[in-house]
Order: sequence, then C-alpha cells, then structure tokens
Amino acid sequence: MQNVLVIFAATNQETESLALAVGLGAVQAGANIRLRHLDPSPSVELAHAGYGTLRVDDLRWVEGVAIILEGKSSIALGELKSAFDAIAPDAPNTSKWFYLFHVDPNSELRRSAEAVFTGAGFQELPGDPSPSASMEYMTAIGHTLAAK
Repeated sequence: MQNVLVIFAATNQETESLALAVGLGAVQAGANIRLRHLDPSPSVELAHAGYGTLRVDDLRWVEGVAIILEGKSSIALGELKSAFDAIAPDAPNTSKWFYLFHVDPNSELRRSAEAVFTGAGFQELPGDPSPSASMEYMTAIGHTLAAK
C-alpha cells in the first residue's frame, strides 16, 4: 500500500475539488492519503475545513505527492520549500514521485514548485500539460500515484 500526499493551494472550491479527486483516486487504488492545504487564510472559501498544514513528517511518510496550485502565491511556495529544506539531510528521495498541476503550465509558481521537488530527488509523473483538468483525469492521477 502506498502513501499519497495531496497538497493544494486554493482559494476556491474548483481547485479544492481537483485535489479531492486526486485523493479519491488514490484511496480507490488502496493508498493511504493525507490532504494538506498550503496558506490557509480566513478569506478562503472551501467546501471543507481542517485539512491540516504541511509538516516535514508528511514528506518523509509519502511515496507519491500531487500538488495542485492556483494563482501566484509565494507564501504557499515558501511553505513548501521550508518543508523540503528540513528533509534535505535525509536519504535520497529518488523512489518518490510527484505530479504538479497549475492552470498555467508556464507560470513562475509552477516552475519554482517543480524545482523544489526535483531538487529533493523526487521524480515527476508525466502528465497532460493542459491548463484544464477534469475530475476524471485527476482521479486517474490519484490511481497512478498509488500504483507507483
């Protein structure tokens, strides 16, 4: 059984739904999951609350990570980078996988987040660089991460 971490930075329910679809797919494939919301501000209107914040232990626990980003939040990126800096002295993460989605595949936030993961030794799961993603596609990503 794999451990899958779904991290998302969202201010709306559409992005939250994409993250939940990844989590659903991972659970359907038999994985354990954790959901983490980066930069949870009081102005965010999500359907659910209490996802928890990203912890260093989450990155040690995981075999697969999906990260769903929106906008240009440097706060979210700082939170992610800080957690990865804390695991840097650990063993290499070359057996760990990540999938990264942002509506703008060329955004600076996406490129920076990708650099954080690859810099930590995570391997990127090939995916559709399309700026739109269906719930079915994201559920399939969850299945794939659970199978890695």
